[in-house]
Amino acid sequence: MNVQDITSEQLAALQQWAAEGLDLNQIQKKLDQEFGLKITYMETRFLLMDLDIQIAQPTQSAPNAESQPVPEKDETPSPAAEPGSTRISIDDITPSHALLSGKVTFESGCMATWMISRTGGLSYDPIAGQPTKEDLIAFQRELNQVIRQEMGGF
Repeated sequence: MNVQDITSEQLAALQQWAAEGLDLNQIQKKLDQEFGLKITYMETRFLLMDLDIQIAQPTQSAPNAESQPVPEKDETPSPAAEPGSTRISIDDITPSHALLSGKVTFESGCMATWMISRTGGLSYDPIAGQPTKEDLIAFQRELNQVIRQEMGGF
């Protein structure tokens, strides 16, 4: 999809969704639902970059029960997640360029999306805050458990 193919109505909707802090997966779904535009996760990302639209980052505040993210219906929370620990969810719909993808909320309260590429590379994209070294170590350990569960207990 090219930038010149976007109507003013679609542009306004993209800007509003980004201002509301919707992530790329949510924006991709809304484009399909509201405008019938079926584009990939990466096309959505490139489109926002080309339009110079940035997703609003939630402000960091003291963690409390109300500010904890609620998993959406397309995510499966990690069974090993406990309050104050690293929580990983897996997307029901994985981008075509990935083997597995999802979201993580670190113990420190930072959030990110993560992906394992088809070549086995792990990447993450911070949504809110920058995780600490301890956060990343706990994330790798928890992700290892989640992958083992997804693979049938290997």
